Amino acid sequence: MRQSVEREGPRMSDEIVYSKTFPVLWSDLDANAHMRGPRYLDYAAEMPFFFLFDNGFDLSLFAREQVGPVTFTQQVRHLKEARFGDILTIDHRLRGLAPDASRWAFRHRITRSDGQEVAIVESDGAFFSRVNRRIAPPPAGLVDLIRRLPRDEDYREL
Repeated sequence: MRQSVEREGPRMSDEIVYSKTFPVLWSDLDANAHMRGPRYLDYAAEMPFFFLFDNGFDLSLFAREQVGPVTFTQQVRHLKEARFGDILTIDHRLRGLAPDASRWAFRHRITRSDGQEVAIVESDGAFFSRVNRRIAPPPAGLVDLIRRLPRDEDYREL
């Protein structure tokens, strides 16, 4: 008889809390001198790659393994304005993960240096095999690394 085992998240000491800071550039602004919405999406889209790179993985791994990440949906919720020169901190958290880490959901909270949250970006995607053109688990080593990201309050297994 098969038993169902509820998976626990990583112990707090095992979590990798990850964030990056970016300055708001002149090219990020719209005609009203506010940060353009698509730039929040751009910065958030970089976070998984910075996370992997800063933890010892680079794009050559994906080329060797013939697998890579694909984003299916990405949405931004605007909360406050960001202006030229503001320093933004973007955190990288899990909203969901498949047991084999083939599918993922991230949430990125974007805050100004004054602590004000300016936007929340949510992304859903998967790792995709370039050989058989199907969703596939990520290369060895990445599963454990991704699982060590902090889980957001509404985390769910995908």
